[in-house]
Amino acid sequence: MSTIYGLLAGAALGGAIALVDNGDNSEEIMRWSIAGGTFIGFGYGIYHVSTRPNSTALLEIKNGIPSVHAVLPRPGPGRGMTLRLIAVNL
Repeated sequence: MSTIYGLLAGAALGGAIALVDNGDNSEEIMRWSIAGGTFIGFGYGIYHVSTRPNSTALLEIKNGIPSVHAVLPRPGPGRGMTLRLIAVNL
């Protein structure tokens, strides 16, 4: 999703710059803006996925030791909500 948002942001920014620019290089501006936005969005997507915290469950068993955690509901498929009740990490 971040890559697509980056592409759209690059296209919007490049379009605005191309409209302001009076030269013949508006196609070049659009091309580099879309490419730059796509790569920045892809990089942010990788960063976001690699640094987000692990989800926890109400009852978690890690290395044979059970522990209880507070859990918040998350949006699920469609308009529903999901709640992880049990997780097992081996």
